Amino acid sequence: MSITRRQDRPSTWQKVKFVVFDAHQAPGGICERLQVARGALQGGASCVELLKHDTCRGVEHVRSRLKEVEALKGEGLMLRHPTAPHRAGRSAELLKV
Repeated sequence: MSITRRQDRPSTWQKVKFVVFDAHQAPGGICERLQVARGALQGGASCVELLKHDTCRGVEHVRSRLKEVEALKGEGLMLRHPTAPHRAGRSAELLKV
């Protein structure tokens, strides 16, 4: 993103957001880790936000959300096993759709 390389600090910097999607060092499944992340972000900088997570309600829900994401030029979805702890690298508990 070229805005991050500019030295004149244009107002477009106000549109840049840092999005947190997990608290990988926290114990527990994704729900517990998101609670840790949410707590850590309370009262923090307005340029940092927690990524919205949805609970999978079935195959049709995944297909519908994937169409929405792809329509917005997104790459896909990440499906996590809800109780699995974070593991670095590839694992059976995390699926990219």
